[in-house]
Amino acid sequence: MAQDRSEKNDTPPTWVAMLLAELDDSAKLPDVARGVWRWSAMSALARWMRQMGADAATILTAAAIENRKRCIPPLTDADLWLIVGDVVAGRVA
Repeated sequence: MAQDRSEKNDTPPTWVAMLLAELDDSAKLPDVARGVWRWSAMSALARWMRQMGADAATILTAAAIENRKRCIPPLTDADLWLIVGDVVAGRVA
């Protein structure tokens, strides 16, 4: 039986990891993102997660995790807030 993501005892990293594991090929992130590609990678992740129905908090959590893992140097928290805010508000196609 699939794990219910809404369970109260499920911690965010677990359900975020489950969601990220479901990325389809069109939303795959590069192993390493440098320079301007950092913004593009995080924006692509945020758009895909929004299309899958994720809320802003979920997207921000996943973006923060992936930002630390893949972006050299990582984007700032303020940059991630801008990306997620734009995606949630529908300002990014």
